[in-house]
Amino acid sequence: MARVSRHVGVMIACFLLAALAPSVALAEAIFASHTSVAEFDQIPTAVIETVKNNMVLFYGHTSHGSQIVTGMEMVRAENGFYDFNNGAGTLTLYEPGGDLGNAEETLWVAPTRAALNTPGNDITVVMWSWCGQVSWATEEGINIYLGAMNQLEQEYPDVQFVYMTGHLDGGGPEENLYLRNNQIRAYCAANNKILFDFADIESYDPDDNYYPDETDACGWCETWCGTHECPPCDGCAHSHCFNCYRKGKAFWWMAARMTGWGSQDTIPHVVSVSPEQNGRHAAPSTAISAVFNTAMDPATFTGTTFIVHGDLTGRHQGTITYTDLTRTATFTPTAAFARGEVVTAVLTDDIASLPGVRMQNGYTWSFTVASVGGQGTFLPDTTYAVGSYPKPVIAADVDADGAIDLATGNLGPETITVLDNDGSGGFSQSGEYYASYNPVALAAADMNNDHLTDIVAVGEDGEYFAHVAVLPGIGEGAFDAPNVYTGGSFAYDLCVSDFDADGFLDVARSCNDGIAVYAGMVGGDLILSATIPGVSAVAICAGDLDRDGDIDLAGALGWGGEVAVFLNSGHGTFTSAGTYVSGSNAADILAADVVGNDHCMDIIIVDAADKAVAVLANEGPATFSTPNVTSVPDGPVSATAGDFDGDGDIDIITADADSGTVSYLLNTNNAAIILVLTREVGGNPSSAAAADVDGDGDLDLTVTDFSAAGAVTVLINQDREYIAGDANDDGNVNVGDAVFIITYVFRSGPAPNHP
Repeated sequence: MARVSRHVGVMIACFLLAALAPSVALAEAIFASHTSVAEFDQIPTAVIETVKNNMVLFYGHTSHGSQIVTGMEMVRAENGFYDFNNGAGTLTLYEPGGDLGNAEETLWVAPTRAALNTPGNDITVVMWSWCGQVSWATEEGINIYLGAMNQLEQEYPDVQFVYMTGHLDGGGPEENLYLRNNQIRAYCAANNKILFDFADIESYDPDDNYYPDETDACGWCETWCGTHECPPCDGCAHSHCFNCYRKGKAFWWMAARMTGWGSQDTIPHVVSVSPEQNGRHAAPSTAISAVFNTAMDPATFTGTTFIVHGDLTGRHQGTITYTDLTRTATFTPTAAFARGEVVTAVLTDDIASLPGVRMQNGYTWSFTVASVGGQGTFLPDTTYAVGSYPKPVIAADVDADGAIDLATGNLGPETITVLDNDGSGGFSQSGEYYASYNPVALAAADMNNDHLTDIVAVGEDGEYFAHVAVLPGIGEGAFDAPNVYTGGSFAYDLCVSDFDADGFLDVARSCNDGIAVYAGMVGGDLILSATIPGVSAVAICAGDLDRDGDIDLAGALGWGGEVAVFLNSGHGTFTSAGTYVSGSNAADILAADVVGNDHCMDIIIVDAADKAVAVLANEGPATFSTPNVTSVPDGPVSATAGDFDGDGDIDIITADADSGTVSYLLNTNNAAIILVLTREVGGNPSSAAAADVDGDGDLDLTVTDFSAAGAVTVLINQDREYIAGDANDDGNVNVGDAVFIITYVFRSGPAPNHP
């Protein structure tokens, strides 16, 4: 849900003029959630005075909804300044009987109209609560509720209407309540509504620990108050007093926001970043920076709020500085990034401005480190034995020695084989680890923030139940026994990213029955946090498809050739942004800026039936073109992407299972993808990974052979001969080299590849 931040002291006079000024369409959504409770103490007293002098609240509720009123009473008992129903200078609260009832019935609408149509009524805000009905509401029923609220907003433009989610019922993220609450949230976010997120407040303790399977009884409240001082009450309906207390604080925060306090202009946000989002030409030692719209609190930029991961080199340590004059936070890495790797930077919403206003959402962006040299042709290959029937292969520096190692997922013995790089592109087995069932997809990432690379696998057991397994790294390229998380059936794929921008990496896995997101927690534990049901994606990928500072998802839906796009709310929940037809059988999917050099992530589809690669250009934001199709040999099943010829644009290589080949598709000046090379590797190539394994700056290729023999093949990219004066390394000396040097010197462009 949206995290709306606090504000103190400035422009109070403007807020008073706008006191509770209603609008059918607000400039921004207002979500009262668990984060609002933490920001309660930041509300200026003048804003609370404005609320008390101007708000007349018509609040329909039964027992569950009374928790808000009980919480308001508790806040008042603690500080009489937060008074209501006590004459002039206090907030006025009317409490009609009844609640929202069953979503389809809209029985609450008539008494609302009656109250607002009463001559001389002074109601400024209308709010109704649920009493359990969301748990069994249908999608259509919730749409009826949302439509009725919107209709009332149109009829009474001088009144503000507050939407609400339903209380928790213990069902968890895969059950109906979660889906219907998310439906309400998505509508409110998309249409700039005011939402009191009843369920969200019940889902998080003050330390931001998440309890998705909690009920309205608030079991964590009992635990929390066993070790912390909590205010008493005479009774909180169906729940713990601390739950009511937090809802009371969230109400006052919401009321303050409805005056205009804490509006978007005062909330800190990222204005620009460097390297640029989805950029492709970063230097290995590049500093990473973000510029903000307002003066920030330097103390909030720490190793836990400004985090940098490389997809080959893992989590990076570095020095973090803040420059007041330019409002710029900079992360300078201690160690260089690897050539060709994708680097992701995360700014969490614990970062705040000098007045103490936190970012509304975290901010995440990625860029690619430039590879240099290479011809996109490969030296005679070398084959290394691994476990039988290896399907996925990944590249990562798992032992932190500066050389990129390999790991394969072996379906025969249900193991993961790790191959150690000797530093020059030669490999030897350093270990084989039990993966907890058939590992059909792998990722390397630092899941527990200990600066050691872990391995994440997804697979299925003999009864087709899906399992996510995390093998913690223990140093020197070795791994501990897996921690296993079970859910779904028929496992297909996974990807790892910080979807909720909280500083902990999360896992998205796809199965026959949908996509699930597991949120990373302190210590590397995972907890199911979001689901996208009914989407059978045989492959998924992650990237900021709409360039809004969070990581979205896309899935290849197999037969039928459809591609589904899901946009992130900013907090790790997703809504559908449509489907696109790419061909006949979408077998694999990647996201990369292939077309136009516009820093927008395009979608790459491998189509096994059509024997083709399709590129869907991102026409922005997250709207994709009809596919540009390039034919490849029989049986393409997977692909990898990178700059294999060192010319600055993204090329594609496919693994062609039926042909025993890999196919190199050259990107011609960010425009057309053409097949230029097919290379026999033998066997049954099932997966490919790109990385600079010999340390010469260009991208090499590794391919698995899905066979009983079990092998991985390494193909070394041939170096391009350097031509004196060829600054941009395109094989020619011309005016383009002069432009390249001018851009490097005066506009901080990429450095020349050679002295």
